[in-house]
Amino acid sequence: MKALLIPAGLLLCFAALQAQEAQWQTEIRNHFSTVCRVEPEQVVLEIRKAPLFAVQENGKPEIEEAGRKHRLGYQTIWLKWYNNERLLRRETLSIYVAIRKTVAVAVEPIARFQAVQSGQIRFEEQQIDQDWEDYISTAEELNGLETQRAIAAGEVLKRHFFAAPPLIRRGDKIEICLRSGELLLSFSGQARSDGWQGEMILVEYPPTGRKMNGRVTGPGLVEIE
Repeated sequence: MKALLIPAGLLLCFAALQAQEAQWQTEIRNHFSTVCRVEPEQVVLEIRKAPLFAVQENGKPEIEEAGRKHRLGYQTIWLKWYNNERLLRRETLSIYVAIRKTVAVAVEPIARFQAVQSGQIRFEEQQIDQDWEDYISTAEELNGLETQRAIAAGEVLKRHFFAAPPLIRRGDKIEICLRSGELLLSFSGQARSDGWQGEMILVEYPPTGRKMNGRVTGPGLVEIE
């Protein structure tokens, strides 16, 4: 049986392609580690389609993503080589990119409008390939926030599940301050909607049932001008 002979030139070409892909993987990992604020070792990268020949350009290429917003997952990127701001070469790559990131996971159901307690969550590393900025990674990120919807046991916590609680909730007993020039009147009322600092909300004066719009100026305080 005759041995298969591979031309030396073909072997050199294959080796050059391997070295080139290894270099590009390093550059792409560094790019996404900077974008996602993780270590390069936490970037999961697969080059799915690349040039079938070695690129003879010196220096590190600049990496350009499609669109203005950074994203993960399957995508097309471009490697660009410049000399004194003049574009020398541009190559297209199809890639899959994800990151391994520590995320918070609910260990029990958490009701709506609740502050999360430390015993209700655990932290684990997961592979993420979309909405990477939306994941909660530390307990400190939950300080001063409450859930905006119910969270199921085993569900990964995301930023859009939370918001700062309103200073006033619908149905709260409040103090209404009516200002007219230098005259200031204060009387008790009831909030008819939730409100945060500086927001306009609907309030009611119970003895007469009169409804008015006022601005939230503090916890339980609404001012009407």
